[in-house]
Amino acid sequence: CKVLEERGLIARVANQSDGRSHLLALTGEGEAIHGEVMPTARETERELCDAFGASRNTVREAMRSKVFGSLLFFAIIMILSSMVLGEMSLHNEKRVAYDVTLFASTLFAVIISVYSSITLFYTELERRTIYTILSKPIPRWQFLVGKYLGVQMLMFVVVVFMLLLSIGVLKWQ
Repeated sequence: CKVLEERGLIARVANQSDGRSHLLALTGEGEAIHGEVMPTARETERELCDAFGASRNTVREAMRSKVFGSLLFFAIIMILSSMVLGEMSLHNEKRVAYDVTLFASTLFAVIISVYSSITLFYTELERRTIYTILSKPIPRWQFLVGKYLGVQMLMFVVVVFMLLLSIGVLKWQ
């Protein structure tokens, strides 16, 4: 308080109802700074309190993971290898390619889902970002719902990507 008072941002005002105490009030300069900072602070608070803010953060963290990239790379290789495996079969090229792409898509979607669900909480605890998030005015249930929605959004993106890749492979076959 003394630093803000020395900078001229706040002033001590006598309490009208209790003469023994003082109230703090913003000065003109303090009001100006408050007016500049509050829209940004409210927007940040709204993002933190919003479950979708937590879900977007979850998707961003998962996409940055090296293991996630590696799993996606192997899924792409497996789906693309269905073309070769289809050619190796006798009179069932499309059926084998279809089965392999379906198997690869399902397998890697499950692996990515389990990996993302397990590691996202662990990394938040390890990096201690969970303490910063939970100290904000966001309820714990909203944080958990945000994490859940984030994993669901991530899985939606992964499944759509693998679906488009599989359709491309099957059309080319």
